[in-house]
Amino acid sequence: SEAETKGNLMIVADGVGGHSAGEEASRIAVETISNRFFESSGQISETLRAAFAEANQAIFRAAQSRFDWQGMGTTSTALAICSGQAFAAQVGDSRLYLVREGRIYQLSEDHSAVMEMVRMGVMTIDEACNHEDRNLILRALGTKPEVAVTIWEKPFPVRGGDSFVLCTDGLFDLVSDEEIKATVTNETPVAGCQKLVDLAKAKGGYDNITVGIVRVTTNASRNKEQS
Repeated sequence: SEAETKGNLMIVADGVGGHSAGEEASRIAVETISNRFFESSGQISETLRAAFAEANQAIFRAAQSRFDWQGMGTTSTALAICSGQAFAAQVGDSRLYLVREGRIYQLSEDHSAVMEMVRMGVMTIDEACNHEDRNLILRALGTKPEVAVTIWEKPFPVRGGDSFVLCTDGLFDLVSDEEIKATVTNETPVAGCQKLVDLAKAKGGYDNITVGIVRVTTNASRNKEQS
């Protein structure tokens, strides 16, 4: 099967440009990236790069076809796991975390205005997390003819017991990294997704809340759930 030859692929996408336009942009992104990934052969990092470029062009073209879709776009973060190795690609601020041996690590880097200021030393992480413009992203798929995609050039070796979490800002704006870690550690993937969504809703739930969890088992098979 495709999953056996190419591995497992999980994608989160958070549309921008209004509800209907953002929904269309995220739909195009997920479908285009998935199709291109499983139809292509070759090195996985380059396949992801090409898939994101194709999705960017498809969304940009679609945005020109309807007045109410003009300017639409989407964040997208994708994780591929194949033969014990993980690969990732990202545009925007949807995040990828790793929970390993009781610790949580953010493996992605937000393409946001406040995180750019953090990188420049103008703002601290704590200030960025509470800044009113923390959700202002610098990159999105589909808003311009070309986009810079962050790609892992080298694969990341996975271990049995690893859990990867993909999520939109609707989750991590409201739910702390420690709460994500505890939930992922103590719950199955499907229960963990639901619990995290419920937790974000209980804290306000003012934005799209999308969560995916991939757990690597000791026999190298993968369980994945999303909500």
